[in-house]
Amino acid sequence: YTKDFISTEFGGNYILLSGVWACLTLSVGLVNFPNTPKATPSTKAEGRSTSYFLSQHLFVYTMFASLITYGAMGALMAATPVSMRNQGHDFFQSTTAVELHVVGMFLPSIFTGDIIKKIGVMQTISMGFLTLLGGALVFYASDYTPAVYMAGISIIGVGWNWSFVGLSSLLLKQYVPSEASTVQSLNDGFVMGGLAIMVFTVGFLFKGVNEEWFAFVGIYAAVTAIGLVWTVYVWMMGVMESGLQQSQKPSDQGPTKQGPDEESSIGQVPAPSDLKPMYIPGHIAQPTFPSQATFPSFHSEATAVGSQSVGMVGPVLYHYPQQGQL
Repeated sequence: YTKDFISTEFGGNYILLSGVWACLTLSVGLVNFPNTPKATPSTKAEGRSTSYFLSQHLFVYTMFASLITYGAMGALMAATPVSMRNQGHDFFQSTTAVELHVVGMFLPSIFTGDIIKKIGVMQTISMGFLTLLGGALVFYASDYTPAVYMAGISIIGVGWNWSFVGLSSLLLKQYVPSEASTVQSLNDGFVMGGLAIMVFTVGFLFKGVNEEWFAFVGIYAAVTAIGLVWTVYVWMMGVMESGLQQSQKPSDQGPTKQGPDEESSIGQVPAPSDLKPMYIPGHIAQPTFPSQATFPSFHSEATAVGSQSVGMVGPVLYHYPQQGQL
């Protein structure tokens, strides 16, 4: 409705959007964000390095798959109105197609989280890529009718939602809180930077295929198929499981030193010099302790005695008076 607001076509759209962004900027200033604790040298040391994450297959997959789904969606969204105009469809029809696409992008977010919980994150991402690919193939259903354009671009919006929300959920599982700023900035910078390049090159690519819509769509359908195949590989070959196991380690050197209130899962436990046996009626007499005591790698619940903790390993209750741990 604002494209002819001024003498320059579409100039009114940019004026309106400038006002919208100004209002958003002002509204953000009114939001009372919670204070974020400042990083200390100790918390900074806990995080793994950028090179570590870039060496992980699961993280690299997450970044590239996000770029593929976002780039393919963005390119087809940008080119659809141009193609519709080339085919003689009016402005109202092309804007309606984009509006339906935006609805498809964001409306499924109401239940996408429930889908992830019900069928799994990799299954949701796969479903998203498959839907993206299906939306691209819809364009081949007939010769450039408005209904086909609207249906294809709407389905692509839904596919983007499922794949991108699923990938965002997968990313959250790959780092500990102290690494959030490093991982999120690395992922977002890569995805949004790559998306900007892809969108800026859409016009050149569309011209490069002589504005042949089917040829243009075929390029991004092939790119989407690559994302789908890679997703299925990560899903079926257990890459996600092994990658998430690695993500539980908050440093490059492995698990950090545990505090006095945390249990250890290591089977070899050094016996400190002040380790004292506490007798349980009806059980064995006082044992002897070698310099290294090998205990089973299971633990029972700790029981408080005064201000110190005790725990059961086998028939004897072992007590660490100084450390307060099992």
